[in-house]
Amino acid sequence: MASSPLDVPPNVSGDLFDLPARPSTQGKRPEPHEDADTRHGYRRSFLRDPADRFLKHPRGPDAWDMMFPVLQPPVAADFSGAPDLAPPGALRPYQQAGVAFLIGRRAAVLGDVLGTGKTVQCAMACRTLFQRGAIDRALIVVRSSVLQHWDAEMERWAPALRTTVVTGPVERRRVCWTMPAHVYITSYGHLVQDIEYLVGSGNHRFGLTALDEPQRVEDRSPHALRATRRLDAVYRWALTSAPIENDAPALSSVLAFLDPELFAGERISPEQAHGLAAPYVLRRRFVDVIDELPGQPERPIWLRLNSRQQRAYDEAERRRVTALAKQRPLVDPVRILALITALQETCNLDPSTGESAKRDWLREALSDICASGDKAVVFTQFREPRFGGADWLTEQLAEFGPLNYGAATSDRRRREVLRAFELASDKRVLIGHPRVLGPDIAQLAAANYLIYFDHWPNVTVENDAAAQGSPRERTRQAIVHRLCVKDTVDEAIHRTTSAQQEPRDEMSDRLGASPSARVLVAIWEALLTKHGFPPLRG
Repeated sequence: MASSPLDVPPNVSGDLFDLPARPSTQGKRPEPHEDADTRHGYRRSFLRDPADRFLKHPRGPDAWDMMFPVLQPPVAADFSGAPDLAPPGALRPYQQAGVAFLIGRRAAVLGDVLGTGKTVQCAMACRTLFQRGAIDRALIVVRSSVLQHWDAEMERWAPALRTTVVTGPVERRRVCWTMPAHVYITSYGHLVQDIEYLVGSGNHRFGLTALDEPQRVEDRSPHALRATRRLDAVYRWALTSAPIENDAPALSSVLAFLDPELFAGERISPEQAHGLAAPYVLRRRFVDVIDELPGQPERPIWLRLNSRQQRAYDEAERRRVTALAKQRPLVDPVRILALITALQETCNLDPSTGESAKRDWLREALSDICASGDKAVVFTQFREPRFGGADWLTEQLAEFGPLNYGAATSDRRRREVLRAFELASDKRVLIGHPRVLGPDIAQLAAANYLIYFDHWPNVTVENDAAAQGSPRERTRQAIVHRLCVKDTVDEAIHRTTSAQQEPRDEMSDRLGASPSARVLVAIWEALLTKHGFPPLRG
């Protein structure tokens, strides 16, 4: 039975409520809390003095901060009345059903296809359990490549929950685990490293533990799921885009996390797995939710570079921005565009190590897309392998049999490529430039997903490409993903083009598809400010 939003949550000592009065904050979005380590860009529930280098005296949230979710007024089932959600705050009907499925089960697998909002549904179900007083601590375990995405989505959909992303050196992680928070988000790798400390210190107990794409870590890190089974949790959820109902070993592994007593470590047949999984699994394919998707749903996917690629990018950005800043009287849009393009290349691919956070995300996403029987178009403005362009992507994604539109050398060959993508069941990935693919290519309607690997500072070109993927006559929606890397030129481009909102004729020269000088200068000024140079004048 659901409790009132004003019920005292379990496991919370009564002395928290013996407090002096504080002005009511019901219905208001709480003030954003500072990150304890802004250098890494992740949120923390606690603050620290800048002089406290080793986090010896962090200042955690006060009792009112921890009580805030419980004090929120009730909202509608679709959350349309939630005052802390920016419009549009309502959930679509299938998402409402997903939230109800999660909060109604102690053990659950939400198996919606990629891009339909599993993160949103988990965030909303989580905030509901906190509001009802059903849980007081939650842990979300994800792959390191999507830590930034989960942090951003939790901030957007559950801003009242004090969230700590547990990452960084071991000493910093131990401070994170011991400081009060509603939600802790960490990677599978860090959980494996920290599980002995958590169990030994008693910090392994959570009201909710949610795993994101757990089947992906089993082969790479066999210790990861074993570590999750040592966690003490009332609610255990798993979120996956892969059709694990067709993979008995993966399904049995996930179900063993949900209910360790289900299996004695033995493999089971697909028939047995399906029978055991039925009460736990909610699976929605693309065709099941297509009628509820808005026209051209679009989401930025926020990523972070790994340490070596980040160092290579930071060095390239510092060196190139400094060099161009010294030419200030001579800086023009052409030079700015050259700078942006050079930085995008390193953001796509570290040429010295071959590392690419975008490629790693794309491989995992395409694995789920293709396994679900769907198709995707991957847009990139580059061609050469050293820039992380189409030829390099074709090689890196060879397991999916991609079609490289840019490599077609004649009109006949280009028509063959498009026809194969449209009709061949084993050709599920098409790679091309957003301009070169051209307008009104009906074959792109075969794609359920349009993925921008990098960004042209002219959003008109990208929007035209997205429109090509959804012509007026198409009967299938497409989900648009734009890969954006934090603390890089990607973020500057995304924030600038989102904020400018210029009329179409001012944004670009349609024939030349050149970014406007206003957009380029705004991106340049953002890079100048980032590196401590004075802003432009006039």
